[in-house]
Amino acid sequence: MAPIVFNWRHLALCVTLTSVSSNTFIDDLVRLSQIKKELQNSFLTTNFF
Repeated sequence: MAPIVFNWRHLALCVTLTSVSSNTFIDDLVRLSQIKKELQNSFLTTNFF
């Protein structure tokens, strides 16, 4: 679980840095939240079944 948290923070940091220059910060936040939900759903599914 720890590596997943680290990877998520690293991904968010990278996207934040690139978004500042490309002016798509809000779009990237929405995209990241969707990715996070998908990761959590797949993580829960694989652990319970």
